[in-house]
Amino acid sequence: MYLDTLQRTFLALLSGLLLALVPLTTQAQDESGAFYLGLQGGLNQTTLEGETVTSSSSQSNVHLGGFAAYNVNEAFSVQLGASYHERGADGVTADGGPNEADALNLNDATVDLEYVEIPVLFKLTAPIDVVNIRGFAGPGLNLMTSAEINGQETLPLQSNADVDSRFHFYDAFGILGGEIGIPVPGPVDEVAIDGRYQFGLFDIDVNQGFDIKNQGFTGTASVRFAL
Repeated sequence: MYLDTLQRTFLALLSGLLLALVPLTTQAQDESGAFYLGLQGGLNQTTLEGETVTSSSSQSNVHLGGFAAYNVNEAFSVQLGASYHERGADGVTADGGPNEADALNLNDATVDLEYVEIPVLFKLTAPIDVVNIRGFAGPGLNLMTSAEINGQETLPLQSNADVDSRFHFYDAFGILGGEIGIPVPGPVDEVAIDGRYQFGLFDIDVNQGFDIKNQGFTGTASVRFAL
């Protein structure tokens, strides 16, 4: 129920942001038609949620990557990124039910997942001088590069199958967040910090009896360069 409400909120906000494609009469600092490239990195506070997850503790991880952005007009911009993200959770307990083998259940397990994350962010910039204050939302795609359970890359009692075979290679997610950017004279156009909430839209567990989704908060510092 909670995830469904968040997903509906995400879709409503995303629809509202798309309306910003209509030219706006605002004096926000971002220049219309400008292109940018940037570097970013920060910390993830992640966990795993879902109908079959009965307990899960958050895990602190890192991310690092880059992005390209385009200002559609002075208030609305689109940003495409690609970055390496560590995700997962500690103390994960999940039960697939009577139709799944007990060996597949997770009992106070540590789950470590690594992804290449590709988000598309739709940003609105407030008409404020000196700093750029933005709200943003968007979808994203995770491509898994590796997975471990309790520090192991193979599943015990299952013919030593790779752990990453238990999880889907693809994972789609939604993003809601805010950003503060400070213009900088010189080759760097802006430095910024942002906070974003990311929630998985689909079950990442291949096994049919399980429902497990990525979820977490991300803090990011970035620098961008005007082209």
